[in-house]
Amino acid sequence: MLRSYAILRARACRRHADLRSIICILLAILGVCGCRHSSVQPTIRPAVPHLSLRNVSSDVGVQFTLGHRGRSPLDILETIGHGCAWIDYDQDNRLDLLLLGPDRVSLYHNDGAGFREVSERQGIAQAGYWIGVAVGDYDNDGWPDLFLSGHHCRALLHNERGAGFRDVTTQHGIPPEKGWGTSAIFVDLNQDGFLDICQGHYVSFGAESQRYCVEADTKITCAPHIYPAERITLFRSEKGRVFHDLTSASGLDHTAGRSLGLMPMDYDDDGRTDLFVANDTEPADMFRNSPSGKLENVAHLSGVALAPDGAALGGMGVDAQDYDRDGRLDLLVSTFEAEPKCLWHGESGGRFEDRSGQVGLDILRPLVSWGVGLVDLDNDGWLDLLCASGHVAVGRKDPNHHYAQPLYLLRGTGTEFRDETASLDKSLREPIVGRGSAFGDYDNDGRIDAVISNLEGGVLLLHNESPRSGHWLTLKLIGSDSNRMGLGARVTVVAGSQRWVAEARTARSIFSASDARLHFGLGTAGQVDRILVRWPSGKTSSVSAQSVDRQLVMREP
Repeated sequence: MLRSYAILRARACRRHADLRSIICILLAILGVCGCRHSSVQPTIRPAVPHLSLRNVSSDVGVQFTLGHRGRSPLDILETIGHGCAWIDYDQDNRLDLLLLGPDRVSLYHNDGAGFREVSERQGIAQAGYWIGVAVGDYDNDGWPDLFLSGHHCRALLHNERGAGFRDVTTQHGIPPEKGWGTSAIFVDLNQDGFLDICQGHYVSFGAESQRYCVEADTKITCAPHIYPAERITLFRSEKGRVFHDLTSASGLDHTAGRSLGLMPMDYDDDGRTDLFVANDTEPADMFRNSPSGKLENVAHLSGVALAPDGAALGGMGVDAQDYDRDGRLDLLVSTFEAEPKCLWHGESGGRFEDRSGQVGLDILRPLVSWGVGLVDLDNDGWLDLLCASGHVAVGRKDPNHHYAQPLYLLRGTGTEFRDETASLDKSLREPIVGRGSAFGDYDNDGRIDAVISNLEGGVLLLHNESPRSGHWLTLKLIGSDSNRMGLGARVTVVAGSQRWVAEARTARSIFSASDARLHFGLGTAGQVDRILVRWPSGKTSSVSAQSVDRQLVMREP
């Protein structure tokens, strides 16, 4: 019944997109509208070499494998997956790598020539069913800290200036985890200069819970609606010394629950960080941050609560970027099979319009997608899309349900995304059970790399070897009145008539944390005319006439 319902939802969404396209074409013929996707119209580009990613995990010393050794069925906890993170924990300007699994937290130090595991030396405890990770400097001492989220476990780990991590969870007032933690993020919601912690929660599942369901006399993984929903939690920081549970006081308790993906974003461009929450089989949440500090759920008003056909989505991974460079943030949400992988285009007035069918994302519809990212892989000035997928319903005999699913790479042009999966290295075209993903330039060569968690195999460390199609600039922010990492700052880069907008954050994808540095692919722009930063404190700063193909540090005045 669930599968039939999903198919009906998919057909309705497709009809909606087709009808909208026909109407738009007719209006264009009559001269009523231009039916543009963006106020920035990209020039037609000549053919260029394909994007190129290569899995180098074994080459550089990253030996991390998960798996259930073919056991079937699996329960819902065993299929949820795990995240990954980039963190420069020793501040040597090289990204280090953190990987999660059941009773495993593996930290790999990047020495410039490869990676070596230093988890034990850095004092990171292993025990716990770890799922999500967040990266942020919660006490503003200049060293990035960690928050780990999991099933009946959580941990706040203070970075002792690169000499190790110390568990300060209870010391800072955070109670033991009694639920099922998923994604977690560091975010300064009240703009006091200190990062708060927001933690998603999934369903109530324990030793007494039903483990399996039966379909056609076969035991399979149960669907999430079988279990009571759990909800997100907000721990508000008091000057980085202690945290208080202000979930209800802030208004974050007004959510349906089953939260998987969390995305801090200033969706209405009012200078305050808002919060999008992707929920599984429930309407999504968009919490608008008000001057009073109260968070109001405006998901239905903004248009992102439900699919275009009015159905709740199985929301999972999230990213928020300006894919068409019109100056407004757009929202990408990965979902369950037979559902649109929604690309919500930011409109004026804080509203969103689904563009998934128009920009070519229907190719992803059959997949159960998790880790997603909008990143400029070839520095041509336009964001590309990388999507990791893998099913959850292990044990089904239906040949149309594949547990392992292909990795997809779509190249962005500003108006659409074109499938370039065939250009991936042969080893990357083998299906995996993909889950979390994180993005960052680990070798500082000006090209964004990626890491993808594989629930049934080795981790994928994707080195970006795409031919350079343009120039680039990487920007590191250092806050003063704002939080030290500048998370929540909005950056505008101007080069001639071209403009790029992005926000500083480590949170993106699902269960994972990416590089805090902002990377801009600049295309043919050989110089940046101006960089403007609007800091979370409300201050602004700018620099002019900057050379490109380098990393630049900007400090809050």
